[in-house]
Amino acid sequence: MAKPPTRKPKAGEEIDEEVFESDILGEDILQTFFFFGRYSAESLREASPDRTEKSDRLIKAHGGHVGAMYALLGEFDLVMITQFRSVEDAIRASVALTRETGISWITSPAIPVEYFDKLIEEG
Repeated sequence: MAKPPTRKPKAGEEIDEEVFESDILGEDILQTFFFFGRYSAESLREASPDRTEKSDRLIKAHGGHVGAMYALLGEFDLVMITQFRSVEDAIRASVALTRETGISWITSPAIPVEYFDKLIEEG
């Protein structure tokens, strides 16, 4: 069963920390972005719980919300599942994170598979 969409907060309005779900894109809906990170040797040496918390605050400062962070094995070292009001906010946050942490980020918009299925049916 599909979850109801989350209302997009107005500019300057805090994102409800209790509400995080992958939502169907729309004018009043937060957009989901996956941030895939790769450590450099230096950024790995500087990894710490403090830097993780600083990254979370940086996302919030750019109008976003971190729903989850995971360490990975394989092609990427980290993934953050985030929500932002716009692609522009996600880009600004991604660049700021790279500058602040030295971690290289690939930022990808994501949509629920149910919405993807609807798009391709209409195509």
